[in-house]
Amino acid sequence: VSRSGTVGNILYVNGTLSNCAISDDAIRIEPKGAHAGYLYAFLSSAYGQPVIAKGIYGATIDHLEPKHLAVIPIPMASEKVQLAVHEKVMRAYSIRDAGNELFRQATAELYGLLKVEKFKDEDVQYLGGGPPRAYSVSSDELGDRLDASHHVPLAPSAVAKLKEGAFPLVQLKDRVDDVHVAPRFARVYVEQDFGTPLLQGSHVLSMRPSDMKYISNRMTVKMGRWIIRKGMVLVTCSGTIGRTAVVSSKQDGWAASQHILRITPKTGVTHPGFLSLFLTTAYGQHQLNSKIYGGVVDELTAEDTEIIWIPDVPFNLQQPIGEKIVRAYEMRDEANCFEDQAIADIEAVVHQRR
Repeated sequence: VSRSGTVGNILYVNGTLSNCAISDDAIRIEPKGAHAGYLYAFLSSAYGQPVIAKGIYGATIDHLEPKHLAVIPIPMASEKVQLAVHEKVMRAYSIRDAGNELFRQATAELYGLLKVEKFKDEDVQYLGGGPPRAYSVSSDELGDRLDASHHVPLAPSAVAKLKEGAFPLVQLKDRVDDVHVAPRFARVYVEQDFGTPLLQGSHVLSMRPSDMKYISNRMTVKMGRWIIRKGMVLVTCSGTIGRTAVVSSKQDGWAASQHILRITPKTGVTHPGFLSLFLTTAYGQHQLNSKIYGGVVDELTAEDTEIIWIPDVPFNLQQPIGEKIVRAYEMRDEANCFEDQAIADIEAVVHQRR
């Protein structure tokens, strides 16, 4: 359970996380006398979250202590109900593990196909090989950017190493139909039943998006450019730059904020899963980050994204890798469906007892 800053996010330690270290900003709960999935579902529910929030303290940064969780009363349903809820949560996390494995397989296949190794610190072409980490830039290469961070040799070194791979490079704009950022306009928020879900930058990499907002279908105008469609590639372009995802079937028709850039791949030319995976590698991330501008909040434009260099891989070779990534995103939604059912079940139990 997250306990500092953002408080009350619940996570079950599955196969993916079982070998990871977690900071002291997370409270660990070891179940006793109740199934782990059942406890997880209750703490995630509309009844569990307010009880967790009751223990929050702190003037500037929210905090929570283990003693605040220890005294939370847990409604104990019958063993049959507990087990049913538990199994749905376990099923959700099993699907997530399988989706994570697809990502690992696809990543290994991507590097194998491109015939390049993962980009490392020693691949950066500093002046004289470094240290110190010094570099020079010709006046002919400055273009219209005089900020030093734009010319750090991370991106040029990544592109140079990528050129040594199995495929020639081509600019992104030549292999996609569209790259754009939605315009700003006044948002009218409504209840879930009366609006369109709004995907925000923090949701792009979320296993399970939370705190979703909904935009009024009737009162909000100019929604067309805000709507995202299945198969689009999303890239965060304001604040935290470069978070990347593929729009899934469930998200088709949702809205996304102006802080998320949309890329529409050319059908039969660029596979959305393949492109998304490439952009998450150091070869994509260093290029995206080199385009950042802004004095306080980092920003990325559609025009700068269009000139990112990508490997010109034939579609039939992209497809097996890309399909794994698309399937992984679909599995995320499938897992969330099982988890939603588990939470709904326990909320029904609590409601009946009131």
